Amino acid sequence: MQIVVFRVVPNWVRNVAWKMTYFCPHGRVSQPCATHGQVSEVEIAKAIWSFKLIKAPRLDGLHPFFYQCCWQTVRHKMIKLVLEVFQTSSILDRLNETLIAIIPKSRDVASISQFRPISLCNTSYKIIKKILVMCLRPMLNKIVSPFQGSFLPKR
Repeated sequence: MQIVVFRVVPNWVRNVAWKMTYFCPHGRVSQPCATHGQVSEVEIAKAIWSFKLIKAPRLDGLHPFFYQCCWQTVRHKMIKLVLEVFQTSSILDRLNETLIAIIPKSRDVASISQFRPISLCNTSYKIIKKILVMCLRPMLNKIVSPFQGSFLPKR
């Protein structure tokens, strides 16, 4: 499987070849993703067990702890969900819902600057995102321009 990476392109840019050379100087990445287009049960389980057990409750009300404790029960449905997302390249709207909450930075809150926002995504969404991250991490140096410093360790 080859991955083609695009950045957001303004509407006035029409030439596809120019887009590829300008926005993605590396063009195609020849190193295949670890998943080869298919996600294995091992990769799904690895993603689930990489989370901290109890964190802020998600929009779906489930912690990663639930998936870890009930893995034998929810395993087949979770695998089916993840495979469907990777095969169709789309995610269900209900999984993509995120609740943004503000929490105080200190006990005595006097202004809005003393709050910080947190995003509470569904746990299923976070599992899918974690699998993508595990897949793309080894290729980031080849995908991201050498002039880009964010998101890459040791840059």
